[in-house]
Amino acid sequence: MPVTRRTIVQAKIESTYATDPTPATTDAIFVDDLSITLNNEPTGRPAFAPSFDARRRAVLGKRSWSVSFSTTLNGNTNAAAADKVPMYDVLLRACGLGSAFGAATWTYTPAATGLSSCTFWIYQDGVRYKITGCRGNVRFVLNAGETARAEWEFQGLYVETPTATAVSVPDYSDLPDAPLVVSTGWSPFPNAPTVDEFGHIRSATIDLRNAMATSESLTMTEGIRSQEIVGRGDATDPGIALTFEIEQPTAHDAITAATVWSTWANRTDAALLVGVNTLALVGNTSGQMNKHTFTFQKISIDDVQIADLDGRVGFTVDARILADTALAGGDDALTLAVTDVP
Repeated sequence: MPVTRRTIVQAKIESTYATDPTPATTDAIFVDDLSITLNNEPTGRPAFAPSFDARRRAVLGKRSWSVSFSTTLNGNTNAAAADKVPMYDVLLRACGLGSAFGAATWTYTPAATGLSSCTFWIYQDGVRYKITGCRGNVRFVLNAGETARAEWEFQGLYVETPTATAVSVPDYSDLPDAPLVVSTGWSPFPNAPTVDEFGHIRSATIDLRNAMATSESLTMTEGIRSQEIVGRGDATDPGIALTFEIEQPTAHDAITAATVWSTWANRTDAALLVGVNTLALVGNTSGQMNKHTFTFQKISIDDVQIADLDGRVGFTVDARILADTALAGGDDALTLAVTDVP
């Protein structure tokens, strides 16, 4: 009996858009919560007839695939090297991030041009789904005391009917344990939560907010040329989103110009250079490339809502991560650096 647990996902960057690079067993990605959706637009063939029954088949129109899944945030069991990448390297690059290696560090930053794409081979207990030209979006979900996670959504091209293929045996030998969201060192405001001058942040979500568009073409087999990332957020509200839950400070008189409410009301950026603008997730094995450090340029708080955090007074904060306005090219709002665990 076919079962969903016998599912393998392999992904590989395409050298040429929508050209299958043939993912191997070493390109397997450890995923859960997998969903595969066929986007199909059949067109009916109306006809007048003496009965109400259909007499002609629908004509199949545009077809494409949507794929979503979750992963933990795993690096690599090996030390950082040019030929050793984090487990999520292919996925990040297909979500509009550029990559570079240097000084024993893999660095990922948002890009606006030259965006990569990937091919998925997804095996579900005897059936293989080949999906090319994939691009998408990622949300990093960071809850205190839990493993760091990422939620991925991709759009891809329909290139073949799913085929009967034996399940590939994946190679997870380079997959380390995911780091816990603890001791991150992140305190975006000058007030330190350790002395109760400012509330403790118990969860954070970083959403690239990639806006996707399907490029259609009269000359392509399925009427679709490509899947494109056309921005981060929409035109009236661009940017990477940062949402976090924070407890109200214990010392009430410490709610000063550096707090959430004042920062929101005064329309100022959080003083990241006064506080700490990095969030580090560190694996538990020294020498493995499994330290993941997010760096934010600036944070602009757009909305604050009062929240009940399991019986404690707190706030849900919706913010945007801003680029350095002094940099003409932009695209430096967020940086993810992956290095060895010390």
